[in-house]
Parts: sequence; C-alpha cells; structure tokens
Amino acid sequence: MRKIFFSLFFIFFPTLLFSQYRRDFEQEIDLGISGGVDFSKVSFLHNMQNRMNQLGNQSFTPNYRFGVVCRYISQYHFGLQIETNYVKAGWEESFIDESGSWYVLDSEINKMVDIAGLLVSRDISYIEVPLLAHIYFGKRKVRFFVNMGPFVNFIIDYGQLNLSGVDEDLQKLVLKDDDPRLSDDYRSVGYGITGGLGMNFIFGKMHFLLEGRFMYGFSDLYSNNKSDVFQRSNNQLFNVTASVMLPVVKFKGD
Repeated sequence: MRKIFFSLFFIFFPTLLFSQYRRDFEQEIDLGISGGVDFSKVSFLHNMQNRMNQLGNQSFTPNYRFGVVCRYISQYHFGLQIETNYVKAGWEESFIDESGSWYVLDSEINKMVDIAGLLVSRDISYIEVPLLAHIYFGKRKVRFFVNMGPFVNFIIDYGQLNLSGVDEDLQKLVLKDDDPRLSDDYRSVGYGITGGLGMNFIFGKMHFLLEGRFMYGFSDLYSNNKSDVFQRSNNQLFNVTASVMLPVVKFKGD
C-alpha cells in the first residue's frame, strides 16, 4: 500500500505547489467516453522450482475495454483524471518450445512426457478505476500528454478455464489438484500503477485523444504465501485507446 500512497502524493503535490498560479487560469472539467484494445497477461511464478515447467509461455493476449472519463484541468499543463472502465483481460499459456516439444514429469511412471500443444487460458472481466495525474504540453489545437497514477480493479466475471490441445490425462500433469488456476479461490480486488503517453486533438469544443498505456499490478490474483503454489500471479496490461471528451464546466480560480 505504500506504493499507492507515494503514487497519490506525486499526483496531488503539483496541485498544492502551484495552486497560487490558478487565479488567472480558466479551469475546465471535461467528460467523455473511451474505448480500445487491451493486451494482457498474468505473470506467474511458482514457489517450487521443480514445477516451473508447469507454467507455459505467455504473450500479451488481445481483448477490449471501454469506459467513461472525467478530467479536471486545474492549471497550466496540469490536471487530474479519473476513469471507470470495463476491461476484458486474462491470460493464455502455450506449452511448446522452439524444438516443438514440452516435457513434464509423470510421477506415476517416473518418466518425462511430452505435452506439446497444450493451451491453457482464462478470460477475466474487471471494473477498473484509475486516478491519474494529467500533464500536457503543446499548442492550442494539438497537445501531447502523459497520464500516470494508481488504479484499483474489481473482478466481476471470473471466466471458465479453457484447456485444449492434448487429452485430459496429459492436462493433469500440468494442472495438479492444488493448482489455483483450477479453482475459484481468487482475489477479487487488485491494485497497481499505470502510465501512458498520448495526443489530444482539439476540434472546436471537442477533444479527441489517442493514448497508449501500460498497467502493472502490485497485487496478485491468487494467494502468495510461502505455503501456496504461486509466489506471484500479477496482472500486466498494455492498451491503446481512443477517447472523445467535451468540456462541461469552465471557471476561473479564486
């Protein structure tokens, strides 16, 4: 939680430091909608080194997101932004290496068995709430910006685990009975930090924004005690979004 505290400090410190410069600045509150594509994975790490080959290769899996955005421009080059997003994320593991094989130990026959071709995946739906510092630069019609800050997310749909590529007996060599990927025992609330770069195009009153953003989860999807199977199972996401915003309130500071 200290990481979240420091993130909040760096968001609000510029507002306090430069509050005296607001008097002649026309402050603005904008509302809008956003949508885009997510590329997500869950970074797993086993507590037991001899079971590391029970974790497959992962790349960022594409999915989608949409939400609403509220932005408060409080002074020159700085503002705050809060969002509420629906996010479809999750992970996909592929059990095949460069040689076209993937060996795991079958303890019943004490022999390494090839399970190449196994795919393990799960889709998870979240409500995500980032609180961001919004720092912008540029001319009146085109601005470059940086967004950064903490986020929290809440699982609203923990989708079904999908297994394919090999038969059930081979699947059980990877997914043991104690493997949390098989269970519904997960942490429904998570948190982390995010940062992104983008461009804001202004057409009359309308703002059209394009942004690329990376999100890193500090919390784990599953329990991570020393006695548990995983010591790490955190979310990592990269997304590209487009947003449309309109000013709803403009005013000058006191």
